[in-house]
Amino acid sequence: MLGNRFACKLPRKAYNSNMNEFDFRDNKQAGRPPVAIVGAGPIGIEMAVRLTRIGIANEVFDAGSIGHTMSWWAPQTRWFSSNERISIAGVPLQTLDQNKATREEYLRYLRCVVDQFKLNVRTRHKVVGVDGQAGQFRLQIEASGGSHTRFASAIVLAIGGTDRARKLHVPGEQLPHVDGYLRELHGYHGRNVLVVGGRNSAVEAALRLHHVGARVTLCHRG
Repeated sequence: MLGNRFACKLPRKAYNSNMNEFDFRDNKQAGRPPVAIVGAGPIGIEMAVRLTRIGIANEVFDAGSIGHTMSWWAPQTRWFSSNERISIAGVPLQTLDQNKATREEYLRYLRCVVDQFKLNVRTRHKVVGVDGQAGQFRLQIEASGGSHTRFASAIVLAIGGTDRARKLHVPGEQLPHVDGYLRELHGYHGRNVLVVGGRNSAVEAALRLHHVGARVTLCHRG
């Protein structure tokens, strides 16, 4: 099992420093296609809120659900970062005990932000191709209803990187019992589990596995 969760500081502005309202000024013109945001995680949602606040139409596309990467964390997994550091769009993140948010609490928070700002989020819409040029992009979308085309005046990629496990590139890494993530804990009861890594996520995984009855070995290169 390879640890892949980390503490992070979500930017107050979910776009590059060289991207501002002036860059999107033409998108306010009537008849212009919306800005397409690929990724419905925290950054994509905050970007959509920012554009909505300044009057620019936008659509958010995600191949999975809102906050998809977090949706398959082990139940009750807590963020390492404080609630203040992972809140977005100026909306406070409140938990019952004011402790760091769990996976379930943060996913509920993201859904509430989407609903509060009435964002146009299209889940399970996978962007498989893009062509065109600035102001006239064409996106090829695969969804449950089939493939279709959407048009956009600009595209923002907010796809993150934590949905892909870090690899060791060693023999046997592709075997079915080797996993890059901590899954539902119940399934590890009575099993021998090797956790590769020695930082926060690895230690937390080892402790949680031990508590459900797994025989855990922690391996770290340091």
